[in-house]
Amino acid sequence: MPSLLILAPCQRIVHGDEEHDVSFISILEGVKIRVAGGAEPPPGTTIQMIWYVFVCWKKDEDDQDRKYEQRILFMNPSGKLMMETVPQEFYFDTRMVHVITRFSNFPISHQGICPLIVQIRELGQEQWEQTVSYPLLVEYEVPPAITDKANKVVSWHKI
Repeated sequence: MPSLLILAPCQRIVHGDEEHDVSFISILEGVKIRVAGGAEPPPGTTIQMIWYVFVCWKKDEDDQDRKYEQRILFMNPSGKLMMETVPQEFYFDTRMVHVITRFSNFPISHQGICPLIVQIRELGQEQWEQTVSYPLLVEYEVPPAITDKANKVVSWHKI
């Protein structure tokens, strides 16, 4: 079974000239969401946000001529599934394989540590094997109350 070397949720991924030259921009530790009046979003709420998960697998001796599938699960703090990717198939034609998953939204209906889980299985098998869990923090932030001072408008003019 392949070994997981890198799991990196990030805001952007940049590919270099070579296929395996990859840079991460802004690795995510969590997301802070402003909520009006402190009200929690309803279950199933997502925000539009482009983000990526980069996974690097290292070939083990017995991986030659085998195909694998990877999926990513995003759980809420109590362990319930919020999001799941379609399995992504891969095989080794080099000593390492990169699997990049692009997301277009981010679930925000639960505050706290939300595990991002990578699972793998050999193609054709039923049982998934969990390799790692990454603790993404979802925080709610209540905006400060508007006061009369905050409502004043200042205009600047070039002279």
